[in-house]
Amino acid sequence: MQALEGSARQRPDTRSRICPERNAGPDTASIFGMNAGKALSAGLNALRGTVPRFISLARELALEVVGFMFLAFAAFFVFGPFGLIQAYRRLPESMDRLVVAAVVSLVFVWFGIDSFRRAKRLARKR
Repeated sequence: MQALEGSARQRPDTRSRICPERNAGPDTASIFGMNAGKALSAGLNALRGTVPRFISLARELALEVVGFMFLAFAAFFVFGPFGLIQAYRRLPESMDRLVVAAVVSLVFVWFGIDSFRRAKRLARKR
């Protein structure tokens, strides 16, 4: 039993002789405080570099999703009016609906392509 107590007493002395900075004292607190400040500064610098990149990627993804949605709506307005074409063959007065559907589909195609172009421009900036 005394041998165990003796070895436990020797352990802190051995550490203090091998690695003197492990001694508890005012110098240790100041060293750890400086390292914590450097670590915090490094972490903030890493965030300053990472957050704008993440925002740029999120914006690019949002532009691509919006572009896809516009092209999907354009496909709906392109393929939807086939019934209007058949109605126009029967009744030529329904031409105005067909023209509106064509104009809306062209606008949606333009917005979709422009959204993909903007996403590509953002990707080139990185």
